[in-house]
Amino acid sequence: MQCLSLYKDELWVGTFSKGIDVIDLKNQQTRHYEKSSKPYSLNNNDIFAIYTDNTGITWIGTSTELAKYDKEKDGFIKMEEFGTIFVSDILEDVNGYMWFATYNIGAIRYNPRTEEIKKFGYNPEDSTTICYDKITTTFEDTRNRLWFGSEDGGFCLYNPDQEILKG
Repeated sequence: MQCLSLYKDELWVGTFSKGIDVIDLKNQQTRHYEKSSKPYSLNNNDIFAIYTDNTGITWIGTSTELAKYDKEKDGFIKMEEFGTIFVSDILEDVNGYMWFATYNIGAIRYNPRTEEIKKFGYNPEDSTTICYDKITTTFEDTRNRLWFGSEDGGFCLYNPDQEILKG
């Protein structure tokens, strides 16, 4: 097991190499999703992040892509505009922005209302950039501050007024 996400009566279980299991806690029924040749299947079975936002959209982060679960298709739609990314964590902040921690290009902020994407990458020569490109976790504290933790660069705090992440 790699990650868990609970939304209403469904427990989403992301695994490393075996896709996703969704357990309906009311009736104990399980659905399983994995990479296959079927339309709307996952492109990768290595699931690192699952998050359901306040509108009910479930986001899936794998080692190669970001996808959204589509209830009508009972499958996944790859977010092509993000390209090939290794998503290690997902968070929706108090303002409704989606934040994607990546293990290869820093952090990404996505505005679902406007579809604007802003990337926060690491530059060792610029102290106003994110602490490292390998971001493993995100957290919003009780004062609505966003924190990002990295594998080798410590952690950093997002400054919304200047739109910078600083360690």
